[in-house]
Amino acid sequence: MNVEHEINLLVEEIWRLGTKNPDGTLSVKFSYSGELLLQGVHDILLLQD
Repeated sequence: MNVEHEINLLVEEIWRLGTKNPDGTLSVKFSYSGELLLQGVHDILLLQD
């Protein structure tokens, strides 16, 4: 597995799906939908570039 390539793919998706914040950063918010949600483990995550 080429880790650098995988990270670049992730960054591309953040740019594609992201929203520009007032401070200039880009973020993508997503959550987990499943039968069991665990606090801390399945909280809403924020990815930033």
